[in-house]
Amino acid sequence: MLTDVLAIISELKTKVDTMRPIPTETMEKIMQKFRLDWNYHSNAIEGNSLSFGETKTFLLHGNTASGKPLKDHLDIKGHNEAILELEEIVKKEVELTEHRIRQFHQLILGEPYTAKAITTDGRETTKQIVPGKYKSQPNHVKTATEEIFYFTEPHLVPIEMENLLKWLKKNQNNEEMPKLVLAATFHYKFIRIHPFDDGNGRIARILMNLIFMMNGYPPVIVKTDDKENYFRVLRQADGGELEPFIEYIGNLLIYSLEMIVRGVEGQSIEEEDDLDKRLKLLLGKIDNERKDIIKQKKDAGNVFEAVTNSVGPLWMKLQQISPQMKNFFLDVTEEISTPLGNSSQTTYSNFSLLEDSYKEFAAEKKATFPQRIIFSMNLNGFKHKVKEGNFGIYTYIYVDFRDYDYTIHTSNSTTRRIVMPYGQKVSADDINEFVKRILEDWIIELEKQLET
Repeated sequence: MLTDVLAIISELKTKVDTMRPIPTETMEKIMQKFRLDWNYHSNAIEGNSLSFGETKTFLLHGNTASGKPLKDHLDIKGHNEAILELEEIVKKEVELTEHRIRQFHQLILGEPYTAKAITTDGRETTKQIVPGKYKSQPNHVKTATEEIFYFTEPHLVPIEMENLLKWLKKNQNNEEMPKLVLAATFHYKFIRIHPFDDGNGRIARILMNLIFMMNGYPPVIVKTDDKENYFRVLRQADGGELEPFIEYIGNLLIYSLEMIVRGVEGQSIEEEDDLDKRLKLLLGKIDNERKDIIKQKKDAGNVFEAVTNSVGPLWMKLQQISPQMKNFFLDVTEEISTPLGNSSQTTYSNFSLLEDSYKEFAAEKKATFPQRIIFSMNLNGFKHKVKEGNFGIYTYIYVDFRDYDYTIHTSNSTTRRIVMPYGQKVSADDINEFVKRILEDWIIELEKQLET
């Protein structure tokens, strides 16, 4: 019964008012919960494909969901901006006008686009949607029974919107009209006008919540999984029964008021499925370039691939630049070794021998093999006069084979560590950058020694 709903709302509103002033941090946490739910559910009801996790990730971190339409992200972004604008209006106690309603519409829908439509005789067509402008063509809809449900004709929209705002102003301070009745009735009256070509449902819910919030109530959230009940009571209102719709909105308001009470009392405001939402949020934070890159665990086969496809090309690139150092040093020598567990090591005179060794491990599918390779490039016997006798440069490159990835780093502090999962090779660009840093370090050492 509506009277029972109104009584519960009155009791909860009084309880919330006695809790004021609510700490800013607490209220912001509660409002963030409202905002995220509102953005997700209000757009999902209208067909937006973003999940709750994707919506939350996009709004909090700016990450877009792979494979989802750009327009769906822009709709969420615009809706969020409209909510933030609404909160500013509430703070400043600004009067609601047609201009502000059109601004909300502009924020929500963004740029013009083309959408499906139905002609007055029921044929499917398309039309250009211009955000922020009232409809220029009829936007009647076809019902489940194939009948046409008629909204206000375009030429009558300005006068109907003017009358709606006059009605709101007249009843805003009417003590005999509960704010639930005021806000829910405004929502329904707005829907019957359907003043815009698209986005009317989202605007109706935003304006209804604006009325609630301007009167000290929290926003209400029509949830996606309950949209059939929402549409059902709207259809009942179309048939002349408005009370079920008001009662439906009232139960949502009760839920929102109870959430504020729980939040202020220090109880959890998370819902039963919020843990699932948090898991989806965490997954959504992982961008496509980082997602599912670990596909293999270390074995002799993929270690051999890493040696052949990544380590070898990097070492050969370094060998290509080392002859330049012979203009400065008498001896440019190199060494490759693989430390063993018993404090000994195997030394290789060239890379081919090292590669053959790992190839044998792979062919025999050996469970044990060297977990580290050390490459050393030694520059000795400086040819030119320096400040303090002779000097040398010693560079070590370490390749470590870990359980799920392999790393390449050097003894040079400025060289970036390369970390790659098994099954992926280091790119030519990364190899060039890695070797370039080594050469830069060598040049810096030479410059220090040759300063006059």
